[in-house]
Amino acid sequence: MLRKKLMLGALSLTIVSCSHDISAPESIQKNAETSFSSPEKAYPHEKGEIFYLNSKSSNPTRVDFIDGKFIWNNDMILSEDQVAKLNNPNLAERAGSNDLAKRWPDGIIYYTIARNIPDQTRITDAIAHWEANVPSIRFVERTSETNYVMFTVGRGCSSFLGMVGGRQYIFVASSCNTGNIIHEIGHSLGLIHEIQRTDRDSAILINWENIVNEETSHFNTYADDNINGFQFGPFDFNSIMMNGSFDYSSNGLPTIVKLDGSTFLANRSSLSEGDLETVSKMYDHPEINGTSIICDNRSVTYNLDTFVPTAPSWSVSSNLQIISSSNISITVQALDSSTSDEAWIRTDMNGLITTKEIWIGKPLLPTDLIHEPVFTCVGSTITAKILGAETYEWSISRGTINFPALANDNTYVGSSDTISVEPVNDPNGFTVQVKATNSCGETNYFSKFIPTNCNDGDGGSVPL
Repeated sequence: MLRKKLMLGALSLTIVSCSHDISAPESIQKNAETSFSSPEKAYPHEKGEIFYLNSKSSNPTRVDFIDGKFIWNNDMILSEDQVAKLNNPNLAERAGSNDLAKRWPDGIIYYTIARNIPDQTRITDAIAHWEANVPSIRFVERTSETNYVMFTVGRGCSSFLGMVGGRQYIFVASSCNTGNIIHEIGHSLGLIHEIQRTDRDSAILINWENIVNEETSHFNTYADDNINGFQFGPFDFNSIMMNGSFDYSSNGLPTIVKLDGSTFLANRSSLSEGDLETVSKMYDHPEINGTSIICDNRSVTYNLDTFVPTAPSWSVSSNLQIISSSNISITVQALDSSTSDEAWIRTDMNGLITTKEIWIGKPLLPTDLIHEPVFTCVGSTITAKILGAETYEWSISRGTINFPALANDNTYVGSSDTISVEPVNDPNGFTVQVKATNSCGETNYFSKFIPTNCNDGDGGSVPL
């Protein structure tokens, strides 16, 4: 339907047809420092219709329509909604890792591999590489999940961009190696090409005169394509998402060089530190592991549970002091452990902020207990939100504690800060007591008399 609208000009597009095969020229100039490597393409030897989206812009966005698919920058497959966004950037609010790509919830990518793909170790090795380097990303074999990736046989190397919903594909031709598949998985996570960054002119020079005519739009930044892209850290020549110097060359001369004029190869072997930082920024919120209670003046060490390539900025609340820190851990000490007070530790990795709440000293008891009658006066819940407590010892003077203790018992010891009580039918009410203990062995007590009136006509209760 969208293709038909595009062809009819309903979205004000300019349509041209491919005039020649845009695969790499056979004769490429090489020197000791460079070697030509063809970029990933969904259909490396096929022609299709070319649409220029948002044609009123000074830099219209090119997409190719081949085999019923919209292809952006040669290897990113777009859904119809994504094409509509590129054609009209004001269609939707900006969200996600970039305008076009949605992230996978909780970093979990459900997947399946088509049985007819030869050498499936290419795929499993690529998945293992992502999981080994980015702990916040998990690949789980699909059972009945609705949204998932299917690795299937393709005529080239390509992937849908981000999570588009339902079944989406990563196409793997026999020529796609493990590095190419790592690259395509990057697209499925929401990464676009490094050369699309808006700060690229501070690191590279583009030799427009050497680029195949129809390929110039592949050198647009995401700002040129009127979307809010996502970039993090300095420009990364070693990114798995970066092109090589001779990609899309029309004459064997380099299309991309460093500012000093030198050429470079495309990395298709492993994720760079910049890739890891970027995906961590997109998906990862590292946890700070360690005790939640500081008992005395001894120093305590906390560790990040996620690999962080660059040292984060650590900070602590005013009642803590930093003894030492690194890119993976921090050691702190309480200024006064005799107090009962909240504290916190925070790490900031270029905007990725994680905070751990800590308690210092003995448990702080509430000024009251929360009593919520349920059924007249014969059932109610009682809650004690006690900061810094790990164990609760509950007892009531009359009646039974039905939850979480066993029936016909007026005491409970455990981790629950809430009990369900059935008091006796006694107008004298009952007393509830709670003893709170933290992991340091520090304790505090609190008790409260709760009046009940079971003789009223409506059987009503009198809450605290």
